[in-house]
Amino acid sequence: MFSQTKYRLKSITIYALIPFVIFSCTKDEVSCGADITISNYYVVNEGEDLIFTVEGLDNTGIDYFLWECADMKPYNSLNEGRVYEGDPEFIIQDFNVQDIGKYSVKMYPKGESCAPVILEKTVTMNPKNCPCATPALENTLYYSNGYSNETMTATIYNSNTEESSEITFNGTNTFTIFFGRKLPEVSSTFNLVDGNNTFWDENDDAFLDVHFHFDAWNHGFDYFGLDGMTDGFYLDRDQNILTMQFCDVQLHNYITQQFTISGKFVVVL
Repeated sequence: MFSQTKYRLKSITIYALIPFVIFSCTKDEVSCGADITISNYYVVNEGEDLIFTVEGLDNTGIDYFLWECADMKPYNSLNEGRVYEGDPEFIIQDFNVQDIGKYSVKMYPKGESCAPVILEKTVTMNPKNCPCATPALENTLYYSNGYSNETMTATIYNSNTEESSEITFNGTNTFTIFFGRKLPEVSSTFNLVDGNNTFWDENDDAFLDVHFHFDAWNHGFDYFGLDGMTDGFYLDRDQNILTMQFCDVQLHNYITQQFTISGKFVVVL
């Protein structure tokens, strides 16, 4: 008698599940996108690609994707103020400081009663590690070709706006780093561009470039320029402490003299 009761309970359980399974299959055929997700990017290494992939699209009928990026300047053709993509993969190449921020994608499931689906994700950046050897002394400019190394002190001007800023390091000689906007608030890598000004033209990027100017007062007041652009200016921001490092930056005075400079400079803002 006990075994028959147990059997009947099992039968009831099985029959009760059948309508539920059938109902679930029917509902999935007109999915409004409740299972849609974006691939798990939250932190990207500087210089690598950010690749978003939309997943969970089964039975939604979605066939295009409208993306909003942290930096929309590179995009001219927009739909609803967003970047149009016909497939679920979206790539930001060579991730840099301008790409830090919020990303979102807007999609339209095909069901008649479905509302648009918008997913958001905020992405930060791991800056590149400086490959330069750590010098024995900070705030010291190291020369090649037998020139004497020198201790430098900093004079800082931070606009705190989108106007230009600069830091000048003074010793026997002087060099100045010109920023095209306020001093950086996050760690990143910059290109060093030759120039004694804060004017950024269409070839420069205030987020990615800094102008570099060197005056050699102990060489007849010569101005020494960069021997081409270099991407080796590493900046670390830790609250109000700014650490800048570069190594083997080639300088010349447009005649015969040339040498390289290196150093690690720490300033408190």
